[in-house]
Amino acid sequence: MRAESAYTTTELRTKDFTIIVAPALDGTASGSLYLDEGNNLDQPNTSEITFLYANGTFTMGGKFGYNAGNVSISSVVLLGSEGTARVNSTSVSMDSRHGVKTASRNIPLTKCYTARLA
Repeated sequence: MRAESAYTTTELRTKDFTIIVAPALDGTASGSLYLDEGNNLDQPNTSEITFLYANGTFTMGGKFGYNAGNVSISSVVLLGSEGTARVNSTSVSMDSRHGVKTASRNIPLTKCYTARLA
């Protein structure tokens, strides 16, 4: 989801993303994100990004053909968490009452990425 709302589609395209990870009973989750420039029917440069969460590790991969400018993933929210965690040596905030970990990161939407969330 977008980290912030906007009044227009053009403005919304400048907002970062928040990835919400809601693991199934087996502890895994997956999702995808499609990005293009949004104005033309012909889209030669698109991104088809996949997300996977398994065994405490968040992975982002896929095809990164669209340059989203300064737009990135500003945070990854892991639902159903316990305890504390670190992501790439960055502290993660933990709401233990609700079982939610939030990793504030600046993950570019231009390349693969992997981080340990649990």
